[in-house]
Amino acid sequence: QIVLLEALSKDFCLSYSQIAMFANEPMLIEPAVERLLHCVSGQTQQYLLFMLLPTLSDFVHCMRKCAHFINFNVENPTAHYKLRLEVVPDYVVAEQLLLLDRWESNICRRNGVPPVSQKGDYTRIRNEYYNGHHLMDVKRISDWILPVHGVLEFDYVSARRPKNLKPLDQETFDSILFSLHVTQCDAEAKVWVMRALSHWVGISAMQLRELMGAFLEDFVRAELFVCFVFRVVDMWNEKVFRVKFASRPDLMKQLRNRLGEVTLFPFIQPEQAEFSFDLAIADERLAASLLIYIAAREGDNFKNVRNPKYIRADGTPDRQFETTGISRSWEDVNRINDSGVFSCLYVCSPNEMRFDLRRQFFETYGRWKVEVPQSEIHWWAALTEAPDDVLEFLEFLVSHFADVWEAFRKIDGPDGNGALTLREFETSLPKVLGCNKFEGPNEKQRIANVFRYLDPSGEGEVSLEEWGALQNLWHEMQQSIREFVQFLERIYGNQPDEDFLDIAWREFDDDGSGSITSQEWTDKALHELKYFGPSEIIFRFLDQDDEGTVSFDEFQHLETFRRRPRIVAPKTPTRPKEDEASDVRGIPVVGIGGGGVEDPPPPVERKRRNSIKDVRGLESSLGSASSKTSGKAGGSREGSKNRP
Repeated sequence: QIVLLEALSKDFCLSYSQIAMFANEPMLIEPAVERLLHCVSGQTQQYLLFMLLPTLSDFVHCMRKCAHFINFNVENPTAHYKLRLEVVPDYVVAEQLLLLDRWESNICRRNGVPPVSQKGDYTRIRNEYYNGHHLMDVKRISDWILPVHGVLEFDYVSARRPKNLKPLDQETFDSILFSLHVTQCDAEAKVWVMRALSHWVGISAMQLRELMGAFLEDFVRAELFVCFVFRVVDMWNEKVFRVKFASRPDLMKQLRNRLGEVTLFPFIQPEQAEFSFDLAIADERLAASLLIYIAAREGDNFKNVRNPKYIRADGTPDRQFETTGISRSWEDVNRINDSGVFSCLYVCSPNEMRFDLRRQFFETYGRWKVEVPQSEIHWWAALTEAPDDVLEFLEFLVSHFADVWEAFRKIDGPDGNGALTLREFETSLPKVLGCNKFEGPNEKQRIANVFRYLDPSGEGEVSLEEWGALQNLWHEMQQSIREFVQFLERIYGNQPDEDFLDIAWREFDDDGSGSITSQEWTDKALHELKYFGPSEIIFRFLDQDDEGTVSFDEFQHLETFRRRPRIVAPKTPTRPKEDEASDVRGIPVVGIGGGGVEDPPPPVERKRRNSIKDVRGLESSLGSASSKTSGKAGGSREGSKNRP
């Protein structure tokens, strides 16, 4: 009978009533549901099949066996897969992915899309392993005969890109973040739910950044990145979320290995990016060639390529490369070395940037369409990319000026020439701007460090465009603080009679001393609240007197970054009495995987939560998750006129 079920699972399409006949034999119910679940069409019939299982333990066991099939989203198949081929649902997923790979590969070949795969062909499958051994001898995975046993592991990267897709409205997106935060589901279940719904929605680059920031675990952030990176509607702003990995280059390298070096190549904003290419891999060899091609046209003698290194396949440095430098022949992917590792750092002055070339490569190789002019792109920079002295200067500008341009105009003066020299910069900082951050024996050296960062071309002058590097860092700092305030609002914003910032102050000032030390800030933000972000830089921004503590008045600077106006007047910080402390501590500090909110939310919050289904309900019924929530999503499904 089991052999008969195995045979039926290979080639037959069945109905619920036909499979239900096996329910007459109790020992065959679970094997029949497990092996024939994919043979019925529609989520309704699949749900009814699970209802045939007699006990809860049978249901849980069968759900685990069919997890890969249930969570497989053919509309957004980009993911990592590890499939046990002797398990019928896993075998079905592998079979469908191989078929999907052949279909997408043929479309790309027919449309003349450049091959950006790991092996230099058009396959969408990467990093394939069978029983722990890399399939090196298999030229095309589509020609491989799929065995019926063993473990097949690989990454699938779809070639589809969103078209006519709109991002979620902010209210719905905030509701999703709130539900993900308060639900008691584990992190893996949350990823499954988000993957099941991913093809219904589009998100902006800023929303993907906020979504990853809501989780602490690296693997969750990586899975959400892979799941939603091809649902980003403004991919030209990808550096907005890429900077979140600036402090974790190893994690970003893993993502590039999973999705492809060319697929995630920062064509629009490669500044301050560190690259490491394994030239034995076809797509990394292509990415290195494209970088060299851009560098040759954005500066003389590859001066924008900093610290170039070439290590041979045997692990020894290439002495000829150290003497002659980068060869112009590397601009041609067919003439670049096919072994060894090439690494470098790329910098570029705004005056030398060739945006037209970057845009061409972005659309040709990345297969994204730039729909905005250069002036509307969010030019960005990671705070970790800048030296500490630059961040010190930036913290001063943020707290004393409306924008960085105001400081430039003040230094340059009303009759200025639009450029700053090092001498002009040195004398203007303390006298014109009133900046005394660098006082001390190394004052001139520290000021020179800031100047050199702003003068990447090394011409000895900082133009207005080059000064814009501070504006890119300004954007990142302001956004980081804004996300931190939104994070506090999600945690403490459920009290109608008290403002969330007042509650946050009491929680951070744990000892009631009237000030927050750096250790108190780190313990609360990172360890207890599990905030993912540059918390140390936010602390330094609030500590405007550089005393190493944040007072109540300094903490109130967060008011300028809130989205909604304060309703309750700020209270004078007082230490609660012992009998009141339990009420304050009764507000649960909810981390990822923590408990729910005990006190009932205000009417506005209840309305906001009800805009989507509870994540716990979605997780318990993944089969119907898409249909239940589709009416609430703000994006449009590709190829459909109906808004979900």
